Amino acid sequence: MFYIAVTIIAIVSLVRYAQNSRAGNIGFEIRLLCAGLAIWTVFHAIDFIWLVIGPAFSSPEAVAAFSERMHSDYRLFTDLAATGLLVVGFLRLLARFRALYSDMERDAADLADELGSNRENEDQLLASEQTQRAIAKSKTDFLVSISHELRTPLNGIIGLGNLLANTELTKEQAKLLSTLEQSAQAMLTRVSDVLDLARLQSGQTDLRSVAFHPCDLATSVQALFTPFANKKGLSFETACLDNADRPVISDHLLIKQALTNIVSNAIKYTPTGHVKIETRVRSAGSERLWLEYVVEDTGVGMDDELLELLADPDKPVSEAEIGVGLAICWRVAKLLEGHIDVEAKPEGGMRVCLAIQVQREPKPEDDHDS
Repeated sequence: MFYIAVTIIAIVSLVRYAQNSRAGNIGFEIRLLCAGLAIWTVFHAIDFIWLVIGPAFSSPEAVAAFSERMHSDYRLFTDLAATGLLVVGFLRLLARFRALYSDMERDAADLADELGSNRENEDQLLASEQTQRAIAKSKTDFLVSISHELRTPLNGIIGLGNLLANTELTKEQAKLLSTLEQSAQAMLTRVSDVLDLARLQSGQTDLRSVAFHPCDLATSVQALFTPFANKKGLSFETACLDNADRPVISDHLLIKQALTNIVSNAIKYTPTGHVKIETRVRSAGSERLWLEYVVEDTGVGMDDELLELLADPDKPVSEAEIGVGLAICWRVAKLLEGHIDVEAKPEGGMRVCLAIQVQREPKPEDDHDS
């Protein structure tokens, strides 16, 4: 009976867990090893239990006879069955580990290939970036060079025009000379804008932070464009709001350049009505302030496509899309940790806000206390 029971246990163990082997579960090999150990354990447990409690139910001769019969009839089969299960389980476990090791080697090789490919792509991107930087630098150098070469003859034309204006000219000649001077001055302004934009693009602009009064800067821009506005019959005024009369620290030359371009566009595209500059200062932290120049006009405004481009301050835009003047303002604002907001007014015209982060100028009593 014991022989039959052990055989049934071995067969049931193999059949029951065969599906786990097909599924690739390593538990099948573990169960084979456990089944082999279980056969040995059951055999020796029965022998031990019978030797311990057998004398209580039978004579010592009967106990010894039963134990001897077990060892003579079933010991060999028990050893063979248990050893067979252990060997098969161990061999399958080794095969499984070997397959696992092969998979690991293949994955390692694939990972090494992928890393090599990523390294090649990184080198290509780095080389492409260096090439793009070299191209951008050469373009900037060319723009700077050609701008300088154009400025010299243009200044000569303007100077000779001024000298010619002091001579005796007919009315028609004076009109033609005035047109020539205006054209040369417009060309010189555009050449200067291209040079400034090239410097901003190449990062060659050095920030020079000094203390200045925001309202005085707006007033200086107003004085610069008042003759132009009066010639077109426009009302041009400034307003100083929200503690804007207190000095701040930043690069006032870059800020003036950006504000000049905004005001120039406002007057240029405003046939009638007015242009107004509002100067505001609000807090941006313990030591920082937001300096805002709001330029309003009653001009023709901008087309919807351009407004959509400028609607998102974080969206990169190209100079070809927004023009050189706005591109300079855009880059100056980014350089000074600010932004430009452009919107069309419901009643007509535009509202352009140049917002720049500046540093507080300490009050005299603050310096004395420190």
